[in-house]
Amino acid sequence: MGASTGIKGSASVEAWLESFDVTDWDLRMVSLSDIDKAASRGNQARLQAIDPALAERYTQSAKAGAVFPPLVLAEIGKRLIVVDGNHRHEMLIRTKRTEHPAYVIKVTETLRHVMSAAANTLNGQPPTDEERRFHALQLAGAGYTQPRIAAMTGLNKSTTERILRADKARKRCNDQKAALKLEDTVLDDLGRIRSDVVLTFAVQQAAARHISTSKARDLATKVNQGGSESEQVALLDEFVDEMDRERLQPKGKGKRGLTDARKATIAIGTLLAVNPAVVAIQADGDGAELRLKVGKAIEHLEQIQAAL
Repeated sequence: MGASTGIKGSASVEAWLESFDVTDWDLRMVSLSDIDKAASRGNQARLQAIDPALAERYTQSAKAGAVFPPLVLAEIGKRLIVVDGNHRHEMLIRTKRTEHPAYVIKVTETLRHVMSAAANTLNGQPPTDEERRFHALQLAGAGYTQPRIAAMTGLNKSTTERILRADKARKRCNDQKAALKLEDTVLDDLGRIRSDVVLTFAVQQAAARHISTSKARDLATKVNQGGSESEQVALLDEFVDEMDRERLQPKGKGKRGLTDARKATIAIGTLLAVNPAVVAIQADGDGAELRLKVGKAIEHLEQIQAAL
């Protein structure tokens, strides 16, 4: 149990601390001047640290006599950083309070971020989908399981799985120095693809084409119609081929189509983004077939590029 100095604590806050196996805490009055405001605002999963409307609501409630529970603060050297209670801290500043009860804890930096992000889903301003996604990746990096991540972020099981799988695919591509500039929503929709091998290939192809969220969802739906990985790759090829044909079509009446050189340049830029070492993750028949196919395509397009 933690230490208390006669200050009234909060059973719900203590239960929340114990859910992270934090039982060594010190409940005491803390001077607001000891709290690092800048570091506290950065220690949470919201993209906007303080919601003005919520902070004002807390301020008005405090002026009307409302009593707020203790803050949760992490002790980092001589600094105190808010883990749970940034909006309450803002309220205390606005009402010119000088001190407030707080649970002071000592935890690792990773656990501090994880706890703060988890608090965002339970207290104060609800997080956006983008913030939940950010929190899920934080928790995964801290070693939490998918069911625990889903429970702590409020995401359902399938969405959590898609987010984590898509992020792994992006990391695999980044390891091969692929220049990926995909929106998170695009990655999440690509994460619906069942095969990790095909998902990595799809991420590469999507990055080369800068596809939209709706296209990513359509691509994943089509690819998942295949049974084996070979069938899924064939469906992926069919989908991206159709996208490329659409890109090469003249836009509007009276406009000339692209020159052969421009078409070749687009094709080269698209297919050279696919690294055979990334695609052929598996050493089985499907992987070997896919590696051969992509390797031949690149060899052919390099010949075209040399002739331009």
